Amino acid sequence: MLLDALRDNGVDVPTLCHHRSLEPNGACRMCVVEVSHPDWNGSSDLVTSCLYPAQAGLEVKSDSPKVKKARRTLLELYLARCPGSERLRELARSEGLEESSFPPKEGADLCINCGLCTRVCQDLGPRAIAPLGRGTEKTVGPRPDNVGEDCTGCGACAFVCPTGQIRMQHQDGKNLIWNRAFDAPVCSVKPELCRGCGVCKEICPYSIPQLIDADKNASVSQIDAEKCTGCGICAGVCSTGAIEQPDCSSRRLSGIELDPKNLKGRTIVFACSRSPLPENTKGLIQVPCIGRVSMQNLVECIARGADGGRRDLKDENQ
Repeated sequence: MLLDALRDNGVDVPTLCHHRSLEPNGACRMCVVEVSHPDWNGSSDLVTSCLYPAQAGLEVKSDSPKVKKARRTLLELYLARCPGSERLRELARSEGLEESSFPPKEGADLCINCGLCTRVCQDLGPRAIAPLGRGTEKTVGPRPDNVGEDCTGCGACAFVCPTGQIRMQHQDGKNLIWNRAFDAPVCSVKPELCRGCGVCKEICPYSIPQLIDADKNASVSQIDAEKCTGCGICAGVCSTGAIEQPDCSSRRLSGIELDPKNLKGRTIVFACSRSPLPENTKGLIQVPCIGRVSMQNLVECIARGADGGRRDLKDENQ
């Protein structure tokens, strides 16, 4: 789409509801740009760039007067809806806007109904949260009482939320989100094995691992146990085995032991109970459908040696 083409060429276009891992839906309208074409006889149009296909010969303006006016109007509306959002205020200041001309919403929270959290949960997670209500009363949550009955504690909704309305707290070795507590297998570093490459720092979605000086000639990674959410990604990419992570209880993967010798070279298969795979299928690890296994569980399996590739079961007459 046009938004990806612009960003790939270094053009900064603001967004609130966009993430490359998800299909675009244009809910926030912040990525509006002005487009024209030599064949259009001088006419132009404002389009949502995340939904507009890039075309040869297309002329795009991301900072024209029309674009600025549309973007400022949107930001004024967002500021009136969520006056306490620092993220929105940063965007507004970048457009030369300090305050909204619209009256602020009474009892305002930080949710702008961009849909990012529900889309990531529905498309890539356990489908634990969804829009609730309609119109101006629409909210987001797992249930009206905000108890995440089907939540797996992956934290994806909190990570993609652009305004900080959804938060996952880490306390006493547990991740707290949607009024539930999940055990967090906190990672730690063996300094004697760490060579200070910094890959763990680069790969962590929360930027928790940090490099510190071990001596004058070397650095080692350090992980803050109070901040670590236990996703295990850093342990999976560590080439020297310096990052340790305690074994999760087998019940988190419906009975699958997370011992590397049990996972090495085998392929994880998510199977619905209505169409189960034979238990003795060679090289496969059967787990329930994605509705019961979080993305964190999947990453943990791959980090501990499971095969992350694709298997065509037709070749095995399955």
